[in-house]
Amino acid sequence: MRFVLIALVLVAGCNPPGHEERERVMRSHTALMDSLRAVPRCPVGDDGYDRDFYECRYRRAVEELAVVRRSEYVTLDGATLRDEILTRHQSRVALTALDAGRLEEARGLVDDVRGRIAEAEEDEGYDRYSWSDALEDALVVEGRLALARGDRETAGRLLLEVGRMLESPTQLSFGPNTTLARDLAAAGDTAVVEAYFDVLDSTWEYGAERVAEWRQALAREESPDYGPNVIY
Repeated sequence: MRFVLIALVLVAGCNPPGHEERERVMRSHTALMDSLRAVPRCPVGDDGYDRDFYECRYRRAVEELAVVRRSEYVTLDGATLRDEILTRHQSRVALTALDAGRLEEARGLVDDVRGRIAEAEEDEGYDRYSWSDALEDALVVEGRLALARGDRETAGRLLLEVGRMLESPTQLSFGPNTTLARDLAAAGDTAVVEAYFDVLDSTWEYGAERVAEWRQALAREESPDYGPNVIY
């Protein structure tokens, strides 16, 4: 759902060169994603999101990436938009792979995503706004991998970066993926999570009530109920 929404907002606003072609491609992409997601959602276990649920999401993400790679509009369109779409889907595979416990696969995928973003940044037409969802996924994955190897300092730094970089309308509406905050708090690093909530107070206006609830739970030494923000 988040990617469908970002597809719609990418074509809004002024009409730069290539706008009409970009609009056509994004309409095609949205229609393709709608057709793929017409299948039933991954079932949630009685105890919430479990291993089977995360494995299902991972396999769905892999299937979507494979379809996008074969799509005619991705092959025919200019490199910047093609890479933007592919990188967004690859970042989603990296995140779902990590959720499913596939750490090595997630590590390889996120390294490639970071490389693609770095290449895009060198292009004079680079727009961070359009790449922000892929960048958020990459930061979350990198932070969780850092935490898994015991590097809490890097994980905390990346968490704060995630909070500061909320830019796209989908991010500002739905909020960030909070799995890195969840994992850091579980590891005992509540101070950096509180600092992260402070950042969200200034970057995520629509989430003020949710952030307040998370902060109160943390203050009670409870695990915040992040709801769907652990799967965004």
